[in-house]
Amino acid sequence: MTTEPGESVIPRDGIFQDGNALASLAILSVDLSEGKISYYDHFVPFVIEALATGCGGRGNTQEITDALYSEFGLKFPLAVVRNILKRTEKRGEIEHHRDEDVFSASAGAGATFKSHRDDALRQQASLAQALVDFSKKNYDLSWTFEEAEIALQDFVAKISTSRIKQVLGSSSGSSNGQVGSSSEITQSFVVGEFVTYIVHRDPVAFTSLENLVKGSMLAAALYLPISPQSTRKFRNTTIWIDAPVALLWLGLDGAEAQSYIGSMMDLAKRQGANLGMFTHCVQELRSIVRGAADGISYLAPGLRPSKLTVRFRDDKMTFAEALLLSSSIEQKLAGLSVVFQDAPDHDPRYGIEEEQWEAMLQETVNYQSDGARLCDLASLIGVHRLRKGVSSDSLEDCRAVLMTANPKVTRAARRFSGINGTSWPLAIVDHDVAALLWSKEPMDAPDLPRNQIIANALAVLHPSQDLWTRYCAVLDQLAESDADLTDAVLVLRNSSEARRLLMGDSMGDPSRVTPGLVQSILKEIKESAVAPVMAERDTLSEKLDSTSKENIAMRRRLEAVEQKDARLKDRAIKSSESWAKVVRTCTKIASVALIIGFLLSLASPTSPLLKLFPSGFQLYISISAGIVTVVGAFFLYKGHTFEKLADSLGTRAQKFIQKRKFEGIGLDSEFDSKGSAPQEA
Repeated sequence: MTTEPGESVIPRDGIFQDGNALASLAILSVDLSEGKISYYDHFVPFVIEALATGCGGRGNTQEITDALYSEFGLKFPLAVVRNILKRTEKRGEIEHHRDEDVFSASAGAGATFKSHRDDALRQQASLAQALVDFSKKNYDLSWTFEEAEIALQDFVAKISTSRIKQVLGSSSGSSNGQVGSSSEITQSFVVGEFVTYIVHRDPVAFTSLENLVKGSMLAAALYLPISPQSTRKFRNTTIWIDAPVALLWLGLDGAEAQSYIGSMMDLAKRQGANLGMFTHCVQELRSIVRGAADGISYLAPGLRPSKLTVRFRDDKMTFAEALLLSSSIEQKLAGLSVVFQDAPDHDPRYGIEEEQWEAMLQETVNYQSDGARLCDLASLIGVHRLRKGVSSDSLEDCRAVLMTANPKVTRAARRFSGINGTSWPLAIVDHDVAALLWSKEPMDAPDLPRNQIIANALAVLHPSQDLWTRYCAVLDQLAESDADLTDAVLVLRNSSEARRLLMGDSMGDPSRVTPGLVQSILKEIKESAVAPVMAERDTLSEKLDSTSKENIAMRRRLEAVEQKDARLKDRAIKSSESWAKVVRTCTKIASVALIIGFLLSLASPTSPLLKLFPSGFQLYISISAGIVTVVGAFFLYKGHTFEKLADSLGTRAQKFIQKRKFEGIGLDSEFDSKGSAPQEA
């Protein structure tokens, strides 16, 4: 799935050549959506247009091949073009004049091609311009439109197929993959970031990129020695997966990679392939997982954490959980229909120079670990012995093949095949298998190209070993120069946020890693750590300000209510006092009047004053006057006066009236004889 920096996987003099090729690949995807079945059906419109435009309506196979290159940027071998011409002739869209061995286009053939090409060109232009704008806005890179096209072309080439021409024994050069002043590493990083951006933010642009990848996969399939019929199945052939591919399939490198590998494996099983894994590869995979588990708690200074360790840390996985995962690997793979087998024992009939193979493998791959080299060597030798030293010209009949995620292993396998004279190499990289399987049955796995694009884009965003080594060296320099930075260096070495900033600031290029860049990363880490606290402080400050304003407003409203209540209280108190005064006065007047009347009645029963009252009441008045006189005498005896009696009645009246007044305005109080403000309920 992944490609090593600096290695151009599809050479420029291979399948496609220039900017026209991008539009051509998009057209292939259009034909795919129209439901065509044969490989060659996708290329029939190109042949017709090349014959009509590039050859003036008439030409031989070589002239049509040259026109395909000049018009569309597609370069196919003569044998491939002959097969496409046969398919086109069979469809009745061209005529073959065998006496001259030339072809001519039939009337009306390829009438809809121009509109398809115009649409594809618009998609290509929009996608390339989006990349130009993205690189300028985010990384201040002044890529031209043509440079953006080259970058997209390289990206499509790397993720769709590897050196398929070389798989069949052809030789070609390789491009440096460089855009302007940007290194290939920087180019890969920027395009990877661009892809992850458009996946979520620009679905139209991503669909255009997906169309390019689909077209590239279809074009690459033409280089394989397979029948143009998509119904061809595997026969007695097992695809042996290595540890890195199994790791992807188990989802240990992300959901996108798992979906990509899973879709491919499902296609392989539907097309009749068996899936297997050598037991020594299982042991290697288990060692990879256990090593990542060790890295959760401890990582030697200067050692780059593996992608799996990073994922375990980011997922908050414990050491025990990682060990449990390593012990369940065989069970999980068995559930995916993978069979396990020891590599075949040595057989003198299929003898090879193992020391020569090992030296060649080390020279090609440049292993840093003896264990990884010996494991790959054992797998390649195992495949060779399962084939009994021979192989067919097609993948479907080769009996056994090793599928790896390392393109350098497949390069070494091609060298082995050249030594031993086998047709199909012992190993094939995973995206070559994906191109072959998907191009035969594209509608059975419509999301495979999409998942492959995302998985490969994310892969280039992880720090390379060279970048990490340089980064750790600068960290060590900073720690030695300033002891206060020891803790900060530890954070920078283990923080996932620091890794993200490292990739973003360096764009994956080790030459950009300087003490100044690392200091800027540390500054951003500190700011990002402080930012939540500052944000919380600002939020609390805003809440406090808002609360203070609410309190002030509430206090003002409360003061207004209190002032209103005070006014109402004052009115109630004054009203009750006024009524009390009236009661006191009336009591005094009534008492005096009754006393005078009684005295008059006593003095003269026929008094004119007494006669003013009805005769029936005169007796009662006389009795009341008597009572008042007796009471008055008692009060006088006790030292009281009628004024105190009037005050007592007035106070009771005041209390009653004041209580009713307070209840009317919603207050409750105990009567204060001194006239002070009552207490609120």
